[in-house]
Amino acid sequence: MFKILNRGLALRLSCNYYPGLQLNQHDPLKSHAVSRLMNPANFRIAALTALSLFATPLLIGCGESWASSDEGKPTITPVASVIELTDSNGSTVTLDAPAQRIVAMDPASINIAYSMGINLAARVAAPEALSQTLPPDLLALPEVAFGHATGPNREQLIAAKPDLVLLNPVHAPFASTITETTGAPVLTLEIRTIDSLKEAATTIAKAAGTPAAQETFISNLDNTLQDIKARIPESNETPRILPLFGAYNAYFALLPNSFAGQLIQELGGEVLSADLPEHTLYKGLSPISMETIVNRDPEIIILFDHSGLADPLANLRESSAWTGISAVQDGRVYTLSDVSFVQAPGIDFEESIEELFDMIYPSQVATTEPVR
Repeated sequence: MFKILNRGLALRLSCNYYPGLQLNQHDPLKSHAVSRLMNPANFRIAALTALSLFATPLLIGCGESWASSDEGKPTITPVASVIELTDSNGSTVTLDAPAQRIVAMDPASINIAYSMGINLAARVAAPEALSQTLPPDLLALPEVAFGHATGPNREQLIAAKPDLVLLNPVHAPFASTITETTGAPVLTLEIRTIDSLKEAATTIAKAAGTPAAQETFISNLDNTLQDIKARIPESNETPRILPLFGAYNAYFALLPNSFAGQLIQELGGEVLSADLPEHTLYKGLSPISMETIVNRDPEIIILFDHSGLADPLANLRESSAWTGISAVQDGRVYTLSDVSFVQAPGIDFEESIEELFDMIYPSQVATTEPVR
């Protein structure tokens, strides 16, 4: 049976994707929701922690990259009025006026604001892999460090003088402290799927008093997806694909309701993890064993790698069962960085979906290089 998790590795990985998993048990800020993450049963998910929070989503939906110019970005004058917003937890956040000093503590929301021409007062200090994608104007923004047990750096957050703070729901236990420290309301936005990406854009635009700003963002996202779907070759067969995420000895299946899972289905593929149990806290993900991988016998395996190793599949090859999988025998095992699909879904969207398309339909291109 494939060993799902090395606990030491899990704790190291937790600093990036789901930072709430790495906690000081004596931290007075710890809430019931956070303490659940200290349960050993939940350590299995720690390999997922690369993403979304520092992920975590740096989103470059709508076909633009971080390096894109200001051309085409909306320039809409905010309209002063009381604004009511509903966050991902269903809570109502009321602003007396459009937010002028937004601090994005979730990288998944940074690109959304940037792509819509909404200026930020500060941003979360992103991990190296993500910060390398930032354009100069975003790199120049004041940073707010985020401690996994203590939350945001209070001095840096106060210095940013926010009138609204954007937060990932996993960091919700720190929301009250942020408001007490700064007086600013907190808007939690879960950006995990294509639809939630669009919903977050709509909410952020409304918060900034530019309710039409998301139209170009969403339109570009939809157009990019439709353009590449038009290139799907006609066939009576559906590619059977198993998307994996993680690092050495800690692999997870991405489910159909994950960002990558949705894109695979949009591109005509079948996601073989559909019936696997979803984790109770972290949606779109399920621990997976080598036995399950073998039993599914996928035609294509795509590993969204978090290890950064030159050979992220090395330990999988140690299993004698690995060579019996159809994808391995046919040379249809591929790796992609987890940044665009798990850590920050949507970043460099056009380039990322193009890479995914090339792996599913290599006959349509001549650049895809599989790995065994």
